[in-house]
Amino acid sequence: MFIYSQCMRVCECSPAPSVGFRKPSGTLPVGRHKLSKHNTELLIENVQPSDEGQYLCKASNKVGDADEIINIEVHGRPILCP
Repeated sequence: MFIYSQCMRVCECSPAPSVGFRKPSGTLPVGRHKLSKHNTELLIENVQPSDEGQYLCKASNKVGDADEIINIEVHGRPILCP
């Protein structure tokens, strides 16, 4: 099971922005997250309840900065009790 989240669309601009993710209330899942080639997409593998929350995507270059907050909710599979 995994979560896939795409950050803001990074338009073609000059100079190209530096883009990254962080979790304001903690750290990105250690050993379970991957970023795309240009860091515009975050993939979290083996999702845990602690992965839920807000993630911040920030793009910046010498012209300025742009931030986007992404809310991720983790829903577990229903468990049937006998």
